[in-house]
Amino acid sequence: MADAEVLGDKLFNEFAYTDAVEAYQRAHAKNTSSNTLILKIAESYRRLNDPKNALAWYEKVLNDKPDVAPEYYLHYAEALSSEKKYAEAKSWYDTYGGFSAEDGRVNKKITTINDQEELFRNVSFVTTNKADFNQEGSDFSPAFFGSKLVFVTSRPDDTSIPVKFLWDDSHYLELYQVDENGNVSAFDKKINSKYHEGPLVFYENDNKVIFTRNNYHKGKITTDREGITKLKLYSAEYNAEENTWNNILPLDFNNDHYSVGHPAISSDGNFLYFSSDMPGGYGGTDLYRVYNKDNNWWRTWDQLSIPKGMSSFLSYIMIVIYTSPVTDMAG
Repeated sequence: MADAEVLGDKLFNEFAYTDAVEAYQRAHAKNTSSNTLILKIAESYRRLNDPKNALAWYEKVLNDKPDVAPEYYLHYAEALSSEKKYAEAKSWYDTYGGFSAEDGRVNKKITTINDQEELFRNVSFVTTNKADFNQEGSDFSPAFFGSKLVFVTSRPDDTSIPVKFLWDDSHYLELYQVDENGNVSAFDKKINSKYHEGPLVFYENDNKVIFTRNNYHKGKITTDREGITKLKLYSAEYNAEENTWNNILPLDFNNDHYSVGHPAISSDGNFLYFSSDMPGGYGGTDLYRVYNKDNNWWRTWDQLSIPKGMSSFLSYIMIVIYTSPVTDMAG
């Protein structure tokens, strides 16, 4: 195996996908016939959420239907669907289904493609405008906090030495806020850290918050057995007089060996919903809920009854349902 490919594998396993692509492409320039290398490049672009480039590399190999792991056919179909090549995507979902008939995602994804007309029948009645405070990079997962809007962003912070996230060479995610006059500033300095924060949800009349953060607490970063830092949920309480968030604590059901994140709370305040890749789920990431018992989130959770493969998609919908409007969160 060429040195560049070895380096690419190392970077890929370290989730440094931007750098992995560069290493793999150097190796490919010297060995253009290697299907293995081509698929490694395609998979790196998939991890970077770049379906256009992923598709260009997948089709170099997969159109001939070689003897490869079935998951590549699934990823190829997903890239085609992302690029709105729906007829081709359906064909490749069927190909994948021939290898993995038990995977319920195939029928769901094909049904979604078939229902395109119904899903978009009201699109002409909806106008979508980009918020004025958006910047280059990602701004997402908004939550109202009083008269302000708190959101997650990958914009660079105001430190003199910006820290980059190796996954895609972007900045670490932080929480920012925008006021009624459009002024944007970093959220509370006790909640924001040098690692990822967000999304979050406010409750009890904005006096409490639950937020997602890397496994970093009291200045200490913790990893799992493979050296990967997982996500955890943390709670904090608001001091209105000092305009600060205090008593930052990890929730009891966090675990060093899998992630929990993307919190949402039901309108009656009785349930906390979250996504997790904990063992025993339907797919890669699934939805769970815990109960609010005596002002504590009970350690025993329920897994929501959602068809296999749909939880990863629905986790984002749940955030919208349970955090808008803000008056619902007041209970």
